[in-house]
Amino acid sequence: MRRSLAVVGTAMALTAVFTSSATAATGWRITGSHAGAALRAVAAVSAKNVWAVGSETVSGKNRALVRHWNGKTWKTVAVPSALKRIYLDHVAASSSTNVWVTGTDAQTYKAYSLRWDGRKWHTGPSHTAFEPGGDAIAAIGTKDVWLLGRGANDLAAGQARHFDGKHWKTVSVPGFVSDVSAVSSRDIWAIGLVRGKNSYEAAVTHWNGKTWRRVSTGTEDVMYDSVRALGAKNVWVSGSMGGSVLHWNGTKWASTSPGHGIIRVGSLVSDGAKGLWGVADGTRLLRYHAGHWSLSALPQRAGHTTQIGALAQVKGTTSVWGVGVLTVSKGDEDVETADVIVKYGH
Repeated sequence: MRRSLAVVGTAMALTAVFTSSATAATGWRITGSHAGAALRAVAAVSAKNVWAVGSETVSGKNRALVRHWNGKTWKTVAVPSALKRIYLDHVAASSSTNVWVTGTDAQTYKAYSLRWDGRKWHTGPSHTAFEPGGDAIAAIGTKDVWLLGRGANDLAAGQARHFDGKHWKTVSVPGFVSDVSAVSSRDIWAIGLVRGKNSYEAAVTHWNGKTWRRVSTGTEDVMYDSVRALGAKNVWVSGSMGGSVLHWNGTKWASTSPGHGIIRVGSLVSDGAKGLWGVADGTRLLRYHAGHWSLSALPQRAGHTTQIGALAQVKGTTSVWGVGVLTVSKGDEDVETADVIVKYGH
């Protein structure tokens, strides 16, 4: 339920409780939740600088939501009042003074971008999108930022803009981009959609420093959810491929299956130990380590199901943050009741 949010039943007990864990636990645990909110994306600059974005419902109205972790507690950071009703979908940061968020107004389909400079927000480029969905972001540095999303007239028509620190430049891209991951300024990977012969096709695209080009994986009849580029010869792509995950070794693509009856794998990140974490069907966690996949349960709150949509590794560590929602079953639907933040490691 992409935009569903309600406060029902036992969710009323989930008031604004954002606490850091003082225990020595290193496994996955819930570190906070907040009723009437949903978190969609997370980015970690350091152990004391993490950003999470989404939306919340206040007095029956949607409001953009930005939360910041300072190493001790999560605090809400207000966005400019003119943009308070947008849904935030993506966040990326290269430093404490180069934090980017994107989102859309679900009524006007206007897509917006904002940059946090450490003290205040600056409004970036905006455009009309084919449907709601914030632009994917690659924030490589203050003079190297990419915004990639969908255009206004076609689901597969892409928007790509690059910021060099002073100016924005429109760059041609093969199609719509939903997720992006950069190794360097000249080695960036993205996933999304392009228009095929008969319909839309899933696509992997690559920036080589000069042009964006489509890269064939041999599995274009699926949907891709996540791309994670850990090196020039170490790129991972996941999605609705019967649970399979694709790996690029610099020469060719290979498919690996986590098994366990998994249908969809999303939000891949490094585990900080030459492996990967991923989300299985939104409700479980996968880990790839030493050539093997393992499955683990997400921490739960009584009466609720934890659903995680995004993960972020704290650079140089084995710590990983995850954000999403708590849901309760109501008829045939899972109703979102609160946001949730989970963490692995110290």
